[in-house]
Amino acid sequence: MTNKTSDSSASSPSPKPGATDSLWQPFWLHWLISALSGTVEIARGTLREREGNREAEAGEREAERAEREARRDRQEVRYRKAQIRYQLDLSEANRQELESAGICVGGAGGV
Repeated sequence: MTNKTSDSSASSPSPKPGATDSLWQPFWLHWLISALSGTVEIARGTLREREGNREAEAGEREAERAEREARRDRQEVRYRKAQIRYQLDLSEANRQELESAGICVGGAGGV
């Protein structure tokens, strides 16, 4: 007895060149595509991290600026208070406080 083969397989048209190439890509090509995809994701992650670092640095600079401004404001308030105390009472203690606040008072008409 002979094995019968289906006539349909003999008469089916052969696929056009390139039609099934993507289904049968070699292993190394799959590996390369995966590696490049991973590299792209790493690059994207690095860019996101750099952007986050830039934002954090900008926030730190703003906080430092605000702290310097607050320090100047506190110094100015301290000086103004010392100046008012000295104007109300020309005592040596008030003069020394005014000097320590950053202004050296000279003679009688120094204020």
